[in-house]
Amino acid sequence: MSKVIVVRRKGGDEDWGDEIELLLNIVKDIMDNLFHKSACEDVYVEYSEYGPMVVLGRYINKKCYNILLSATSSYWAQFIYQFSHEYCHILIGTEKTFPHCVAGNYYFMWLEEALCELASLVTLQYTYWMWKYKCEFDKGNYMPCLEKYFVNQLSLVPEYGDFRTWLADNYKVLTRDYIREYQGNIRVDESVRLRGAVVAHALLPLSLHPKFWVLIGKLEELQPFLGNDKICMLLQALSVVVEEDPALVHCLKGIQDILTTT
Repeated sequence: MSKVIVVRRKGGDEDWGDEIELLLNIVKDIMDNLFHKSACEDVYVEYSEYGPMVVLGRYINKKCYNILLSATSSYWAQFIYQFSHEYCHILIGTEKTFPHCVAGNYYFMWLEEALCELASLVTLQYTYWMWKYKCEFDKGNYMPCLEKYFVNQLSLVPEYGDFRTWLADNYKVLTRDYIREYQGNIRVDESVRLRGAVVAHALLPLSLHPKFWVLIGKLEELQPFLGNDKICMLLQALSVVVEEDPALVHCLKGIQDILTTT
């Protein structure tokens, strides 16, 4: 079973203690249970003022994943939020689709980013619920902070009215967002993140379905759907891997109803 390993910098001032490694392993376990899968290698977590992000190929001589976080040691909600977003990237196989997005022939990075944003929100909720009924370690005053952080993140979502209308109006720019950012090797613009937050918010009610994250985890099984920017085609391809599981089929239909504009 893979685990989270916190890398402490010599002379670093972020002061990440053993509790942070314990916290991130708890968060990882929550997500593994939701997805019914786990990272195939250990996840090395390091501090970076430029994080959070997943770094591909950093440890060339070591089989592992590498996540950078910019959270501070006293802000556990931020640790949970940042880590769960980046760990979701690992579980849905963004390392396979990212190069195709850079090449300009993969149009669904907006959906992957929105799903990772959604994973951050949902994991905050599940961590709060777990801590409410289980005592893994001294939580101090962190539980109210989780709830406050969750509410604050929701408050940042722009007003969008009817989502299907919003999606139809914004679909073309969504499909170009990350291609433009990644090809230019520039930081993702805040307007791009906010569009992803709208998509995540629209999917939030469905994300509590028991099989939602199992279904999302199956994205890794798909080859990038190249040369087509129609979300209905990607979701149709995903229907092939649900293996006639009624719960997965029902959940996929819910996603199709939300993300299909015509």
